[in-house]
Amino acid sequence: MKTLSCLVLPALLLASAGSAARAPAPSIPDIHLRPAEAGWRVEYRFAGPVREFFLLRNPDDSRGREWRSADPALRIVHEEGRDIVRRQDGQAFSEASFELPARFVVFDADYAPFSPFTDGGVLIHSGRFHACAVECPKDAQGNDQPWRFSLEPPAGTNVIVAGELHEGRAEWLDSGSGTMVYAGKGRPIETAHLLAVVDPGLPEEARELLENLLPALMDHFAQRLQAPAEKPMLFASHDPGSDDGRYGSKGGTLPGQVFMHFYGPGWNDPDRADWLRRWMPWFFAHEAAHLFQQYERNADPAASWIHEGGAEAFAYLALQGMPGSGIPGDFLDEKLEQAASACAEGLKQGSLADAQADGRFHNHYECGLVMQLALHAAVVEASHGRQGLFDLWRSYIERTGAGAPWSVDTFLAVAREFAGEEIADQLHMLATRQPVDAETAMSTLLARARQSTNASP
Repeated sequence: MKTLSCLVLPALLLASAGSAARAPAPSIPDIHLRPAEAGWRVEYRFAGPVREFFLLRNPDDSRGREWRSADPALRIVHEEGRDIVRRQDGQAFSEASFELPARFVVFDADYAPFSPFTDGGVLIHSGRFHACAVECPKDAQGNDQPWRFSLEPPAGTNVIVAGELHEGRAEWLDSGSGTMVYAGKGRPIETAHLLAVVDPGLPEEARELLENLLPALMDHFAQRLQAPAEKPMLFASHDPGSDDGRYGSKGGTLPGQVFMHFYGPGWNDPDRADWLRRWMPWFFAHEAAHLFQQYERNADPAASWIHEGGAEAFAYLALQGMPGSGIPGDFLDEKLEQAASACAEGLKQGSLADAQADGRFHNHYECGLVMQLALHAAVVEASHGRQGLFDLWRSYIERTGAGAPWSVDTFLAVAREFAGEEIADQLHMLATRQPVDAETAMSTLLARARQSTNASP
């Protein structure tokens, strides 16, 4: 995550936003966001004249219909899947400004640009506003050059970006897929390991659950694994009238943050309270776990059971017995049993190593949960109760951080050290080959994974 503005940015602020203080290339504009009458305004300022520039991340062609240019000569055209800004007369320009509605929309393959809160706050995805003239340049190491962003929030509101709370204007360098930026009056839940904003308009039971659960989850993981350098951020927003009255939820993760938006009026239905109690803690526990894994995103997809299964297991271990988790006692048992059954069915269709290519990516979650909990029980047994899965993972993170590849071989080498050859060989077989009898293979691991219910630490 990085930052923006047409002003000179303090080096300390740039560093806190996770970026070196590099000057953007001339083909990258400074980007400024501020409230407008119809929602928000985005302003692009180039260091010199350009004939046209490209808006990145184009899941549809809605910008041309919904972004209103302050200059009637400037327009957005959608050509060959790209949104291009140019003047109708073909003349060069160095600034462009657009006003757009701050409403939630569901994109199939991207994040919503705005996730409104019931109290008037909003979560903004900066990646929706990335733009370049000609090509987006790279630095000498092949990394994207950063965009300099600034955001001027409504009077009396706060901004949260890059793990920091700003009372008023914020500036940051931005790159990659962008980041989520909060602007609103809500005072965040802030602890040593967390900045979180929970929508006050969520159903009371769900809101109180999250307010109690999120700090406990982050403390739990931070005590067992190395805390991220940048304070993690978690956001839960609610818009009962959004998206044409449709009902649902959509969320995800970006570096250092987890977010979920609940849209439509259906969330206030009391009949959904039980589902929320089960699903919401699991979602945030799983995604929060990823923030502590130091995951290498360029890793071999065949190794996805390591981080996805690991996050599932971290969620399971964190939520079992955690005061205030809100999860009914039978949920975790059902989750484990269902995962084992689904994993066995998936393995009948092919190996776990081929799951992503075969469209069975969910097998990395299902098989991974059983595999990692079985490994946890084996570590506890081998160490006579002194160590568990988190100790193994701490060693794995240290090893990959020192240059070892994020891979099945590296992970299983650590597993052998902590739990012995037998369990490591079982996991190696499931991770790399299609078992002759998938149900027997999984039932063996499931029996061991069940021990995790009572295993410690």
